[in-house]
Amino acid sequence: MASQKWIVEKAVAWLRKNPNLEAKDLQNKFSEVYSVEVSYGTAWAGRQKALDKIYGSWDDSFQSLFNFRAELLANSPRSIMEIDTICNGDNVHFDKLFVALQPCIDGFKNGCRPYVGIDSTALTGRYNGQLGATCALDGHNWMYPVAWGVIGSESKDNWTWFMSQFKKAIGHPPALAISSDACKGLDGAVKKIKNIKDLPIVDLVDRLRQMTMELWEKRRKIADKLSGNILPVIISELKAKTKGLGHMRVCKNRHKAEIFGNYKDLTPWPHVVDLHEHTCSCRAWEVTGKPCCHALTFIQAGRNVDLGSFVHEYYSVARFKVAYSGTIPTMTDKSQWPNVNMGFKLLPPKLKIGPGRKRKNRFKSSDELGARKLDKCETCGEVG
Repeated sequence: MASQKWIVEKAVAWLRKNPNLEAKDLQNKFSEVYSVEVSYGTAWAGRQKALDKIYGSWDDSFQSLFNFRAELLANSPRSIMEIDTICNGDNVHFDKLFVALQPCIDGFKNGCRPYVGIDSTALTGRYNGQLGATCALDGHNWMYPVAWGVIGSESKDNWTWFMSQFKKAIGHPPALAISSDACKGLDGAVKKIKNIKDLPIVDLVDRLRQMTMELWEKRRKIADKLSGNILPVIISELKAKTKGLGHMRVCKNRHKAEIFGNYKDLTPWPHVVDLHEHTCSCRAWEVTGKPCCHALTFIQAGRNVDLGSFVHEYYSVARFKVAYSGTIPTMTDKSQWPNVNMGFKLLPPKLKIGPGRKRKNRFKSSDELGARKLDKCETCGEVG
């Protein structure tokens, strides 16, 4: 019979190589490698003890946040990390956390569009907190993590605190648009986020830093290969949209034109395009920064036209390179972090744990559940 000690020893070795292994995965490995049948409960308990051996005590991980902050700020002095606490008698408990790395802040302000999506996903560790994040979009429309944090629940007070910290981090970017419930549970921003949501909090925060560093390096390599003014993917997208526009008619007036067409029911429609102002009466050009189908109809009527000259600089190669030009701070192992004495022991949050095993996969929104009826624009008649 396999002892608990033996199970933990084997689980530690496997989890060091692959921290994403679940209890069911460990069950299968014990069966395949050692021909030992282990119950799910035993595998789950063994995994928890193995993780404690690897990452240290879950309770102590909250106190280690101060050490992490000291090491982070030593390597990136302009980064922001706020730790909010709550007192219960003589005890001090963890309440909330906010982290914004300076390269992410600078890259967002100088390389991305003034748009951020905000969302959160439930943590699956030993308490029912939420991992919140703000994500922007780079020129490729790839999600760009700007800041993240841990809050107890999605309450008004917690989100107010989180957003006030975010405001301190980014200041007042002009024409900033904020969309809530828009990060798709963060899975879109960091594909492997669900596999680290049960880590002790200090290891969770550190792993998010590492994943951001890996993402920056990957996209920086892509940026180094780019040349020209506008991102090639944007030019290819616009060229594809110029096909099939022959049904529209153009009535020019110097740099302005009236574009005529018909809806499917043959009802006529006109739109006014101004190439100098980069505007169209459908407003799609102003909103997206890329010429709409009406503008493209007018543009392609000319000769030797540079499509890139009609695209906003948000989609430029230069902006994309700036977005990832910063260096995410590298850090040593937690055993080498400064030992910060706050004069108190930071205890875990006092949160109730619901019955049953916590789900790791988020609930998908209605627009992700497969085929659905697409809305049609009343102005241009297009769907999407």
